[in-house]
Amino acid sequence: MAAAKYLRIRNWDNYQHYKTGRHAQGPLTWIKLHTSMLLDFELTSLSIEAQLLADRLLLVAGMTGNSLANDEKWLESACKVPSKCVQIGLPELRAIGFVEPKTVYTASRHSLDQSREEKSREEERREEILHPVDNSVENLNKLRALTGGLLKDINAA
Repeated sequence: MAAAKYLRIRNWDNYQHYKTGRHAQGPLTWIKLHTSMLLDFELTSLSIEAQLLADRLLLVAGMTGNSLANDEKWLESACKVPSKCVQIGLPELRAIGFVEPKTVYTASRHSLDQSREEKSREEERREEILHPVDNSVENLNKLRALTGGLLKDINAA
C-alpha cells in the first residue's frame, strides 16, 4: 500500500476559531492553541522535537486548510524546523494519532452539491419547526403535532 500523499491534524476543528467556510476566503490568520495541550500526558511525554513539530504543524495546517504534504523536506521547510525535528517527531506524532493520512475523496461535484442542498433543506426545516416566526395557528398546530399534543392550547391558558 502506497503512503498517503497528504497528512492532516486529527480533530482539527478543535484548533479553529472560525466555524465554517472561513478557509475558502484564504489562509487562517490565527488558530486556537489550548493550554490543555500542556496537560495532555501523551503529547508532553514525546520528545521535544515532536512537541515543537506538533505546534508548528498546527500553524501550517491553518495556512493550508489542514492539508500537509507527506514529505519530510516539505514539512521541514513549511514548519521552519531542522530535519532532525521532522525525522524524530513525525513518527512519534503518527504513533499517537496527532497526524493521520488525509483521505482524498473523488466524489462528483453534482453529488456534493446535492448533499449540501439536502442538508440545507433539513436545517431550514428544523429551524422552521423549532423557531416559529409568529404565533399563527399553522405554526402552533405544527408544534402540537411534533410534541404529540403535549403543547397546551395558548388560548386556554
